[in-house]
Amino acid sequence: RVLDESGFDNHAILRGCKVVALPNGKRAVQLNGSSSSVHIAAQPSLNAWNARRTWEILYSPGMDIPVSGIVYHALLAKHSSYGEGIYLAQNSKPARIVFLQAGPKQSLEYPVKDSKGWYHIVGTYDGLEMKLYINGKLVGSRNTPIPPTVNSSPVSIGGGATDANRCSPGI
Repeated sequence: RVLDESGFDNHAILRGCKVVALPNGKRAVQLNGSSSSVHIAAQPSLNAWNARRTWEILYSPGMDIPVSGIVYHALLAKHSSYGEGIYLAQNSKPARIVFLQAGPKQSLEYPVKDSKGWYHIVGTYDGLEMKLYINGKLVGSRNTPIPPTVNSSPVSIGGGATDANRCSPGI
C-alpha cells in the first residue's frame, strides 16, 4: 500500500509490483507487463466535476516492449473499458503511447522509439481540444466533440482497466 500524502485518502494498492530504486535515489513502481498494477479506489476527490482534465505520468518501458494482440494496455486510466486515459498500444512495432478520451475514436498517439528511455507524458482536455505532450513538447492536438465522462471509476496504473490481460511493462 502506498499512502497518499495529499490528505485526500487516495491511497494506492500495489498488485504484483516491485518497488525499485532509481539511479537518482528515488523509488518507482516496476510493472511486470503481465499481472502487476496499481489501483486507487474511487474517491470524491478523483471524480472530475466537469469535462476538463489533465492526465500525467512519468514512464519508462525499461525493456523491449513485446508485440501483443491486445491493443490498449493501461498506463494511467480512470475507466473500466479503456475510455479515458493514457495507454500503451502494443499491437505493432514500435509500440505507441496513446491518449484516449471518450473512447478510441478520439485519440492522439506517439511512438515509443527508445524502450529504455523515460517519457513524461501529459494529456490535457480544455473543453474543446485534447493535447498530448511528451517530455514537455506538444506532439499532437485535435478538436474533440465528445467530452470525457464524469465517472466514479477507480484509477488504474499499469493495468486492470478492462481485464488482467491489459497490463503494461515498465517503471
